[in-house]
Amino acid sequence: MFIAFTGMPGSGKTTATLYLKDHHNFSIVDMGRIVRKTMNDRGIQINNESLRAFSKALREDLGPSATAQLTLPYIKKMHGNIVIDGVRGPEEVEYFKENLKDKKFYLVSISAPDSIRYSRLSDRKRYDDPSTLAGLKERDNKEVEFGILKSMKLADIVIMNTGTEEEFFKNLDVTLERLRGDLFS
Repeated sequence: MFIAFTGMPGSGKTTATLYLKDHHNFSIVDMGRIVRKTMNDRGIQINNESLRAFSKALREDLGPSATAQLTLPYIKKMHGNIVIDGVRGPEEVEYFKENLKDKKFYLVSISAPDSIRYSRLSDRKRYDDPSTLAGLKERDNKEVEFGILKSMKLADIVIMNTGTEEEFFKNLDVTLERLRGDLFS
C-alpha cells in the first residue's frame, strides 16, 4: 500500500508520516528530503530561496511531475507499505498512480486552519518556517503555484487536523482501517 500525504505547510503531514512509521510499520519517502539531497549532490547551498528556485527549475526541466520523478527510484527500492510525505501538484499524483500500479495508491489530504498551522510552524522552528502570519501567507502562495490546492482536491480522503495530537492519531488509525478495507473489497 502507498499512502501519500498532501496539505498546506503545518497541516500535519510529517506528523502523520512519522505516526504511520512508528505505529503501523510504514517506510517513509520524504519528497522534500530527496530534493534537498539532490541539491546537496549538485553543491547547491540550501535555504528558503534556493530551495524554491531549485524546485521551480526542476519543474521547468522535467515537467510538473519532476519531484515525483526524482522520488520514484527511491520508492522502487523499498518493500512493504510506504508513506510519501510532501506531494505538491496534481501531476505528481498522476505520475505516482501511473508508475505504482502494482500496489494501491491513496492520496490523503490533511487540512488545518491558518491560525493552527502558523502556531505549529512557529513551535517547530525549522529553517524554512515563516516567522509571521504574513510569511505563512507568502509560503502558502508559493505552494499554490506548485498546484497543492489541485492535489488536495484529488484526495481519496480528507483529514481535518484541528484537535489534539491524540485525536489526530485516532483519525489516522480510522483512515488506515478504511484504506485497508478498500484493499480487500
